[in-house]
Amino acid sequence: MKRTIAGALLLLAVASLAPAALSAEASGRLEGKVVDAAGAPLPGARVVAEGPARREGWSAPGGTFALTDLPPGTYRLVASLQGFRNAERTLTVAAAGGAPVTLTLEVGREEALVVTASRVETRLADAPATVSVLPVTQLEIEPARSWADVLRTVPGVNATQTSAREVNVASRSASAFFNGSQMALVDGRPLYFDFFNIVFWDLSSVGMRDLEQVEVLRGPASVMWGANAASGVVNLITKSPRQTPGLEATITGGVFTRPDSSEDSGNVWGIEARWAGALSESLSARLSAGFSKAEAYARPTGNVFVGPSALDPSVTVGGGSYDAVAYDDDGTQQPRVDLRVDQKLGEEGLLLFSGGYAGTEGVLHTPIGPFQIERGARLVYGRASYTNGGLRVSAFANDVRGQAPNLVTPDATGQPLRIDFANGQYDLDGGYSFLLGKRHLVGVGANVRYNSFDLDLAPLADRRLDYAVWAQDEIDLEPFRVALALRVDKPENVANALVAPRVAVAWSPASGHVVRASYSRGYRTPSSVENYLDVSVIGGEFPLGSIDPRYGDETLPIVTSITGSPDLDAETLDAWELSWQGQVGTTQLGLNVYLNESDRVISNNGTYEALAAAGAEPYYTSADPPAGWPFPPQLIDILAARGVYLPKETRFLNLGSVRNQGVEVSVVQPVSAVVSLFANYSFQDTPELGEEPGDLRRPKAETVPVPARHRLNFGGTYAGRRWNGSVVVNYGDRAYFADVLSPSYYGWTRSYLMVNAALGVRWGDGRVTTTLRANNLTGQKVQQHIFGDVLGRTVALDVGLHF
Repeated sequence: MKRTIAGALLLLAVASLAPAALSAEASGRLEGKVVDAAGAPLPGARVVAEGPARREGWSAPGGTFALTDLPPGTYRLVASLQGFRNAERTLTVAAAGGAPVTLTLEVGREEALVVTASRVETRLADAPATVSVLPVTQLEIEPARSWADVLRTVPGVNATQTSAREVNVASRSASAFFNGSQMALVDGRPLYFDFFNIVFWDLSSVGMRDLEQVEVLRGPASVMWGANAASGVVNLITKSPRQTPGLEATITGGVFTRPDSSEDSGNVWGIEARWAGALSESLSARLSAGFSKAEAYARPTGNVFVGPSALDPSVTVGGGSYDAVAYDDDGTQQPRVDLRVDQKLGEEGLLLFSGGYAGTEGVLHTPIGPFQIERGARLVYGRASYTNGGLRVSAFANDVRGQAPNLVTPDATGQPLRIDFANGQYDLDGGYSFLLGKRHLVGVGANVRYNSFDLDLAPLADRRLDYAVWAQDEIDLEPFRVALALRVDKPENVANALVAPRVAVAWSPASGHVVRASYSRGYRTPSSVENYLDVSVIGGEFPLGSIDPRYGDETLPIVTSITGSPDLDAETLDAWELSWQGQVGTTQLGLNVYLNESDRVISNNGTYEALAAAGAEPYYTSADPPAGWPFPPQLIDILAARGVYLPKETRFLNLGSVRNQGVEVSVVQPVSAVVSLFANYSFQDTPELGEEPGDLRRPKAETVPVPARHRLNFGGTYAGRRWNGSVVVNYGDRAYFADVLSPSYYGWTRSYLMVNAALGVRWGDGRVTTTLRANNLTGQKVQQHIFGDVLGRTVALDVGLHF
């Protein structure tokens, strides 16, 4: 232990001496001024020089800047400021220095480039789907502390925090547990795992400072990303190691309240460090590592509110006792390490390697109750990619493993039900893009993925091999742009090939304005659990004393089997969208209207008639009473005639269709060189069922979740030379959830209003940064899912050190 500490201190000592050593070498400087089109100085502009070394600074109150300790060579000098277009110069730095440089910024907004919509770098206005971009410069000064906080501010995205470790995200639909239609990626490598169709957000393994931007695509993206990108994609794009050279460390500590709880406040803390830099002219690397820990949030108490279900008011839900299913939660701790190495090959070639480890523990909510993911659960991954011009080839491996006992649901023997899982993903992907004539940007690609499974809950799940090919053509017919794409997938666990088309037509009636109409199809394939689940649980306790008082309070456990269906079809989502993006002066405006229709919905909430038609036996009868039934079997039929059923079996089925539709409006307004405001509003209509009552394919109306009808986000940021800060307000309407345990735990959440703020300051010429972040400043009791934890006020301090 002493040797470890001594080694760490030696490393820090060497790092602290490195700047002095560099300054002793021959070096030059870049100095100058940042001004607007009228020649007025612009303070607070970010100035970056990239070349033999990378230096970053900020313009002073008079607009002046100076970047020192620059090895001689050619540099690309870029100045950026919110509300202005970037200014760029290429110049040579000599050891003796040079003449001052003037960088002129013009009013406007630098347009982001995105890769998620088309698998190639595309201007945001040209993307054939709706994409929101969250740059790291915005994330660094916002109060967000989790992926739910980050993504909740995006219009059309429903994000819930349900435990200290768990986040659920859904685009244009309710953010229920195990939302199988939302894809999450890190540089194109999925955080989505096919064994349960689940996204492990806590295994992302990269910190906010490692990111270049977050791209949020709303709507089907299966045409580019395959199965399970049915409703949307979140892609975390990391920085090149050359973008942030040097050694950095961040220490975080904070507290949160536990509303309506007898427990004291809880603690959160973490530490992370990263080093990045150029090892040679062609080789660069970044190593980042971190550890975070959070104690458990408060659990709800009392009873679920009793009331009518969302889509069928004649059905009453709720009434379940939170105290009857109370459990101990130890919170979460999450270690991680990530390594990225970039190797330039020639003029355009780039070979990229990344790999790492991420661990987690904590509560995982599921339809059959919460599980406790035990310490030691982890993801080990590796990825390699090669790009050269329009050629792109990549391969990755994900291996996720864990053990998790259920906290409230026993198996048929009365012991805790367990999810012990191992899922290996091995993927090879390639594509090529090229110009055909002057108007066509053509892309083709293919993909093969192999999954291995070892699941206690689904012992017959073993492996899966999926193939896919795709092609796209983006046609420039100024002022129109037409994007055509088609993907064909053949998953091994689905009988037929899956076809995902996309057609988008964009019209630019004037500079800065784009109107787009599109149709696309997405799909999600059954998970291994949905195919092969085979468990028996205690589905309820029958009070024997209600029949014969001599039994008193004695109950009979009713054993219920839950099984998968190997013959399931893929669930599809067809989406129609009309959108407008516009810029009026410096104001960015957006409007989206969409209609999504899901069909062949995969669910274990089929009606009695649907289950019976599929060969299941939904309820016990006199011909087959439950084990240990002490009364005459005929009594079971009499109880059923009175509406009292003893559940025997349920299984996953393909049911009918559900329609979601809504409107999204957004505005971003730079007020000055350092201040910007934003607001967005989302309207999500109540879902509609496609089949009439009595149709075997119609889902039980009370089991269909309903997203918040109204959502509003607004706030502002200040990004000065030394001080920065932000205020973000989130309003979420009530939402209906029906995805846990039994109808007694279905119901509506309350609407909430969260006020969040952050304040940061740079010290010591930017070598130290302190940021105070506060979420839910008013301390309102916020429960974002009917069975989720209760969120209170969180206040945390980040201290960043730049060596």
